[in-house]
Amino acid sequence: MRVDFHAHILPGVDHGCRDLESSLTALRKAKAEGADTIIATHHFFPGKDDLDEFLEKREAALKKVMSAAKSDEIPNILLGAEVYLITDIVGYERLSELCIQGTRYLLLELPYDYWMPWVTKEIYKIIEEENIIPIIAHVERYAPVRQNREILGLLSDMGAIIQVNAESLFLRSEARLVKALLKEGRVDLLGSDAHSANDNVYFGKAFEKISKKYGKDYVELIDMNSKRILDDQEIIRPIQHSKYRIFNF
Repeated sequence: MRVDFHAHILPGVDHGCRDLESSLTALRKAKAEGADTIIATHHFFPGKDDLDEFLEKREAALKKVMSAAKSDEIPNILLGAEVYLITDIVGYERLSELCIQGTRYLLLELPYDYWMPWVTKEIYKIIEEENIIPIIAHVERYAPVRQNREILGLLSDMGAIIQVNAESLFLRSEARLVKALLKEGRVDLLGSDAHSANDNVYFGKAFEKISKKYGKDYVELIDMNSKRILDDQEIIRPIQHSKYRIFNF
């Protein structure tokens, strides 16, 4: 099963696809790129956005898409969110409602420039206290990961899932880091991070590149773990030992 775990694909929910036409075009491209399922992960900022309004807008946008498209021309769409990490996020009582539909997996966006100790503490508490498994969105875009990618070993050891954007394999500014992460076996999932009808063009190409350079087994592992996540099961990954310990990197 080929799953796009990160896409702002529904019309008018956030700064992603602006209207129905753009959304349908992006979804058809995703299908053409080999995505069997796509997760609608629109931005949500706890403490700032109203959850009921977000859920209603997301549901209405999905209904609009489904009424306009034939099921065989677009991927299966599951609802989720890209939730920005804040301090005391575990105090947000309805956090589980933002998980990927039918699962306890949550796409989590982290601060871009600097990770204070509270960042890893909150991720740890999400896992241990909320029984929610974070999928860390587009890890290659965070300055702390660029400075020391071993930090991802810490997050993986805690149980977090590592997602990279398919496009990053082809961007000069990010490809070197993503290739290093793939070589080390740190990448668990891919997403298109599609925001418009012009996106999604790298999703299938990224899997082709991974298969050619890092082996078919790696692609099969990503696909298998994608299915396991949607079935709300734990992923399978090679054992990785971080040289760091929680809270002291």
